[in-house]
Amino acid sequence: MQSNKNTLTRIFSFYYNFSEMETNLLIYLARNGEKTVNELAKELGFSAPLINRYLDRLYEKGFVKRIKDTTDRSGRPRYVYIAPSLAELRRRLITEIRQTNEKMIELVEKEFI
Repeated sequence: MQSNKNTLTRIFSFYYNFSEMETNLLIYLARNGEKTVNELAKELGFSAPLINRYLDRLYEKGFVKRIKDTTDRSGRPRYVYIAPSLAELRRRLITEIRQTNEKMIELVEKEFI
């Protein structure tokens, strides 16, 4: 199982420039549903600022959505983060792999005429 995890990390790194932490966080969210930064920090054993930094990156790359947490009434806005389903992530990644393979094949065919 560890080798599959490493391979998946390398694939996400190649296609999306993800770090291992971004990949793991995205998959964790996809498997466990919507979470706040504090919930993720507690469940994963990392600091809230670190989790927040990686969630911001995933949000900027379009891989997670964030919705204002209406249950939190403190001063700063808090968010709930939502990842696509594992099936959607799989579809997205497979589409990306197929498109890249097609481009590579076209390039090889043009260069080796």
